[in-house]
Amino acid sequence: MKFKELREATLTKTQIKKVHDKADDLPKNDFIKRYGKDGDSVRFATATKMVKKELGIEDYEEGFKSDAQRRAAFASGYKEKGKKKKEQVSEMMSAFSEMDRTILDEGMLRHIANNVIPRIADGTFGKIYRKFSEDNKGNSATVWDWYNACTDVLWKNPNQTKADFSNNAYVTDRMIEFTNKELIEVD
Repeated sequence: MKFKELREATLTKTQIKKVHDKADDLPKNDFIKRYGKDGDSVRFATATKMVKKELGIEDYEEGFKSDAQRRAAFASGYKEKGKKKKEQVSEMMSAFSEMDRTILDEGMLRHIANNVIPRIADGTFGKIYRKFSEDNKGNSATVWDWYNACTDVLWKNPNQTKADFSNNAYVTDRMIEFTNKELIEVD
């Protein structure tokens, strides 16, 4: 369920003057007595809400009839986000485990280069391949080893550029997607 963005209405100079007049009508000492040092701010907030209500100005997008309805909607939205985050972390962890178990051969590497991460420039791909080759001399390498070479070149670069950062996010997303769709579902 998606919710519209919450935005506070902006007031014109005339409306702001009405807020100040309304605040002057409210008992300043009572607000200070009740709310302490924040009393004057609360008094102006109350006056602003009263003027907006008189003028029919809404602070939030249509669909929320009351503050309680808005709070309930946002609370359920946060629950959904938390649930999605847990699912994403679980999906990511299972992809990483599968990468670590899957032997990477030349055919799969070619498939990754051409179909999984085709946006990576040839020069960058060459750096990653050299790093991967240095780290795995004579050893059977896994998809995880390839992914680590990618992040070593793109993420751990001491002179990281914005392109490196973007490419690292791209490689991570694409490698997780590849693993979940093509490696885990095939098993």
